[in-house]
Amino acid sequence: MSHSRFACFFLALMLAAASCGPSVDEHVKRADEYVSQSRFSEAEIEYRAALQGDPNRGEVRLKLADVYMKLQQPSKALGEYVRAADLLPDNRTAQRQAGILLLAAGQFEDAKTRAEKALALDPKDVDAQILLGNALGMLRDFDGALREYQEALVLSPADDRAYRNMAAIQIAQGRATEAEAAFRKAVDVAPKSLEARLALAGFYWATARTADAERAFKDALALDPANVAANRALGTFYVGSNRVPEAEPYFKAIAAAAKTPAAQVGLADYYVIAGRREDARTILRTLTADPAGFRDATVRLAAMDLDDGQRAAAEQKLRDVLAKEPTDQPVQLFLARLLLIQGKRDESLALGQAIVAHDAEGPAAAGAYALIGTIQAALDRPEEAIKSFNEALKRDRRPVGALVALARLHRSRGELDRAASFARDALKLAPGAAGARVELVRVLIGQRRLAEARTELAALQKAFPNAPPVLTLLGTQQFAERQFAAARASFAKAAAVAPDDLDALGGLILVDLATARTADATTRVDTAIKSLPPNGALYVLAARAYLAVRNAGKAEELLRKAIEIDPTRLAAYNLLGLIYIQERRLDAAERNFREITTRNPSSVPAHTMLAMILDAQQRTADAEAQYRRVLALDPEAPIAANNLAWIYVSGNRNVSEAAELSRLASRRLPEEPNIADTLGWILYKQGQYREAITQLERSVAADPNPVNQYHVGMAYTASGEPDKARKALEASLAAKAPFDGADEARKTLASLPK
Repeated sequence: MSHSRFACFFLALMLAAASCGPSVDEHVKRADEYVSQSRFSEAEIEYRAALQGDPNRGEVRLKLADVYMKLQQPSKALGEYVRAADLLPDNRTAQRQAGILLLAAGQFEDAKTRAEKALALDPKDVDAQILLGNALGMLRDFDGALREYQEALVLSPADDRAYRNMAAIQIAQGRATEAEAAFRKAVDVAPKSLEARLALAGFYWATARTADAERAFKDALALDPANVAANRALGTFYVGSNRVPEAEPYFKAIAAAAKTPAAQVGLADYYVIAGRREDARTILRTLTADPAGFRDATVRLAAMDLDDGQRAAAEQKLRDVLAKEPTDQPVQLFLARLLLIQGKRDESLALGQAIVAHDAEGPAAAGAYALIGTIQAALDRPEEAIKSFNEALKRDRRPVGALVALARLHRSRGELDRAASFARDALKLAPGAAGARVELVRVLIGQRRLAEARTELAALQKAFPNAPPVLTLLGTQQFAERQFAAARASFAKAAAVAPDDLDALGGLILVDLATARTADATTRVDTAIKSLPPNGALYVLAARAYLAVRNAGKAEELLRKAIEIDPTRLAAYNLLGLIYIQERRLDAAERNFREITTRNPSSVPAHTMLAMILDAQQRTADAEAQYRRVLALDPEAPIAANNLAWIYVSGNRNVSEAAELSRLASRRLPEEPNIADTLGWILYKQGQYREAITQLERSVAADPNPVNQYHVGMAYTASGEPDKARKALEASLAAKAPFDGADEARKTLASLPK
């Protein structure tokens, strides 16, 4: 048999084998049968197999989406509903279901579009009308939302949902009286609607009308005494009203009526709240023998172990769950957080990264990104941490924690306006978020907006008068206002409450140094090192104190200890590198910053420092390449842009590119005199003398060093201002210190008319 004939024969066999498999319709038929038997996992497999054969079967995608909802996987259902709606543009159900899940996912504009498509197909679709109203409400178009609800009522006057949703909009508008009327109307038009009565009860509870709320909750329960939602609502009301013992019958009723492991877990949760932990453990231990209850019961037991300080036992329980369900994201995240609490930082980070690598849109992805960002921030990797918290921000519907973390990170980088914006966004979502207010106060102090800082701080002091972070913040405010005695007292009070609080210790050291009590500062850190467990951050703080009193040798010793204890954190490497630079130990500095860039390849500051060291070693080509590396990481890095521009203009090349780089640096750091000097010198080289003089005068005013004086003198000469030129050039030469351009300064000075 020839080679070509064998290939044809083999292909024929393959085609024949393929034709023997089930067809798309056969997969769909099997899946439909599984759905009728409530075997949803098997149905999912068959529907997916059908779609592999024909990805454009919209009705199959719609069925698969319904199965995902049965399997309680709304993120997967959303994707399938949207694809089904795209493939079935005339299917009103597909459009409406896609809209409902888009609304739940926070994609309000897309939900609005789907509702409008459903209404275009059937203007009398009440469900679509209400969906459109809900989407408009979330888009803050309250008037539009109310119009849609009124349209829904015209179509279906007895539909209590429209009244309930109208009430919600009126609450958002601050119209409580109208809202109550709408909730009452919902009950009037649908007196048998349990949802309407529960909504009215919830309104009363939210407006502190406790007696009315209790009565309304009981009215709802009277409609259906075994109803799980009504029992849960009344039980939750009693718990929330601090009447915990009265809630027990309702949680017991849920467990009896539902007869599911989830209901039993709910009863156990109630016993934990009520302080009856052994009753909770009894229920949960029994449930661990039930395959349907094993996961939730074991996770609850792990949480109780953690609460009791039994970390190893908690970890083992979580690992037992993951042995059965290795990709359970919420349990993975719980374990990752527990590992971090136990000091197993690397293992925690690896698990967090594994969570998002497996499913970056999964139910625990936002929490995993936040965990990753927290660890990266602790490792002094702010660029990576910012990226991670931004990923958390995209996935979390109420991302208060991510916003606070981003505020803290941007503040640490000196980006105070951005930090303030993140802190204020967090406070909009959660006005009582203490962490957000702490960050806002720190930013305001950094911006020297001290009156505003005092106002924000007053709210924290009222709520948490003895909390160490608030006391430390008060000390920081007092220090900024040069009230050193008061600041010392506030920091000391915080340290007394929390002896291991390094912020309080750092504040006391600042006060010592500001009041010339340098011996107290070093004694303080020495005492802390003896009394506290070995800690890299403490050694870095101690090194800063010794640097402040000009004892670089002791600081270097402490930084080496910090690196020995925690070699993954970068703060000690950075500070050590700066010591080397200050002492002109450039080879050691280069080795140090190369170590940092190896450990954290995305660190813009470390790469910038390495470039500056190469520059100082007069390795211009290497420095140029390194500055370009920095700009590849951050195209708007101002120091790298300025220094690369200077390399170009000093070599009389790439002057146009140098001008672009220098203007970029000037936009980012408009008050920096060295950047003004670079830009001014480039403009001088381009013959733009008046604009050059504007920049160069600013640099001289801020830093009248010989080079800056020489540059402005040359610009004055070129613009025909000999008197100013003479004064500037004489000033540049008066110090008798050598500088590049000194010879040209002398020649130009000699050529000026006297």
